[in-house]
Amino acid sequence: MRYLTNFLIVVILGLAIGGYSAWWAVETENGFGSIKIGQWTSWPLAGSVDADPYTRARVARDGSVPLGAGEGLSFILSSDQFGKPLDRKCQYILSGNTPPARLWTLSVQDENSRTVPSVSGTANTAFSQSLLRRQDGSFSIIIGKHPAPGNWLAISGEGPMRLVLRLYDTPITGSSGLVEPIMPNISNGDCVA
Repeated sequence: MRYLTNFLIVVILGLAIGGYSAWWAVETENGFGSIKIGQWTSWPLAGSVDADPYTRARVARDGSVPLGAGEGLSFILSSDQFGKPLDRKCQYILSGNTPPARLWTLSVQDENSRTVPSVSGTANTAFSQSLLRRQDGSFSIIIGKHPAPGNWLAISGEGPMRLVLRLYDTPITGSSGLVEPIMPNISNGDCVA
């Protein structure tokens, strides 16, 4: 009887620990197969046949269609410069430069990986070719509910959000890792309840 009890305890503990570790690997932003550049996270093998099981589970859970290795790379930002989760009631300023790419897009998603509509209800995405830029090539995009001068990415609704930066036809997909790509920075503006 004692042998059976010990066996059941070990099985239950194994299932609980194994289940929790699998859940953690899929849910965390710094899971297996991810790379982190500053505050941005990417899963470079997500659209590849070489993707690990956890990355495949993440893609299946999100229902997203990842970029293939030859197409480009997606980066996700879900916290501000202080590590606080991004919230749609706040205004943010994304500024700086992106790694070299033929084209890039920036979109806003909710916690379920759905695109957050603009104030007018249409899907909103910033495109690299249509931005106002400074003389040095850098840019600044204001992300928020209230109109702003310059580059403004309008959002609506309440709750958490994340930014998705997709770099198309970029040389960093085959990067040797010797030089870390430069990613844009985010800073907080006003938060309105």
